[in-house]
Amino acid sequence: MSSADNPASVNSQSHSINSSAYDLVVVGGGIIGAWTAYKAGKRGLKILLLDAQKIGSGASGGLLGALMPHMPERWDGKKQFQFEALEDMPLEIAQLQNETGIDCGFNRCGRLAPIMNETKRGQMLGHGANVDEFWLGKYQWQIVDQPFETDWPSADKAICGLVYDSLSARVNPRGLLNALRSAIIKDDNITLLEGTALTSYDAEAKQAFLSDGQSISFSHIVLSAGNNTFGFIAPELDVATLALGRPIKGQAAMLSADIDPDWPIVFDNGVYVISHGNGKVAIGSTSELEFSDPYATDQKIDDAIKRARELCPLIKDAPVIEKWAGLRPRAAGRDPLIDVMPDHPNVIVSTSGFKITFGVAHKMADVAIEHVMGKLTTTVPDSFKIAAHLAKARRAEIQDNLS
Repeated sequence: MSSADNPASVNSQSHSINSSAYDLVVVGGGIIGAWTAYKAGKRGLKILLLDAQKIGSGASGGLLGALMPHMPERWDGKKQFQFEALEDMPLEIAQLQNETGIDCGFNRCGRLAPIMNETKRGQMLGHGANVDEFWLGKYQWQIVDQPFETDWPSADKAICGLVYDSLSARVNPRGLLNALRSAIIKDDNITLLEGTALTSYDAEAKQAFLSDGQSISFSHIVLSAGNNTFGFIAPELDVATLALGRPIKGQAAMLSADIDPDWPIVFDNGVYVISHGNGKVAIGSTSELEFSDPYATDQKIDDAIKRARELCPLIKDAPVIEKWAGLRPRAAGRDPLIDVMPDHPNVIVSTSGFKITFGVAHKMADVAIEHVMGKLTTTVPDSFKIAAHLAKARRAEIQDNLS
């Protein structure tokens, strides 16, 4: 299979826009918007996909690609939604790869996480009792005493063993976005308009107003423009934009190292080390609430690289071939936000899965399309809905006013 590394660098091959109405306008060509347009096209809907730059040019076009489940304990709707999405993902990606010939870099490689004390080891052992119930007996959650491979990670970092799970996976973010873009361009039901942003919309008049001066008619609109989504919906919800959602800066790096692509993700205290095969290992990631330049790398990623080299000595001398920085959306709660706007059922908000977005974006797309089709069959946790996020946003506003 072929693969272009960066979807933002691919020459635009967008269809010409026309003046007729669209069944659906999708705003934002990140991982959620791209999946939504791709899947809606399969349903025969007439789609316009807008991106202010190019597909994958924002936070979705990063380097890491970790797809890690929540622990099998204190199970709730969010964890169930994510589990179902992670289960479905191999089939979704296989179909996409077959259509496009582009490798998405998916591998259910599992994860190893060092345990540093006996108390934590006991807690991790306890979680294993729930695997059969919550993970349906299909995946492992076990404590191992030594790494499977020497220095992946260092045994010195696993004083009390390691947690291994076989559900975790990884994907090449740029490969996946390239595949989605390729499929979108080939679909006659979808018009892709890159380099053009949504400036505003009128839900009642069913009009979208674009940065190039065009006015587009639609039946439904999906707002999946990352951090910009909050600016579109906050005024209608009568809440401050930053209370509803604020950007989080993340930094990551890619190293050149010949590590077996089937080796598990190593995760320890916020640091990820992921073998993507083809001589590449991803390191990440930071989560920064305060920053001066959202798109510049700095000492924080250098510190993460240093910690990763100590964690996995096999990459101690591996050269850095790329560093990346960008802004990820995070709603008032860290859960995804997927719901229809109050009083406007033709406006669907779909954004902000924070750290789990890549693993659930295809399932969020299904929910958005079900709203468009007028028949919601997927179970959506209450914490994903606008009412829950709005309640948290208003509590945040009150706290800010008191401080």
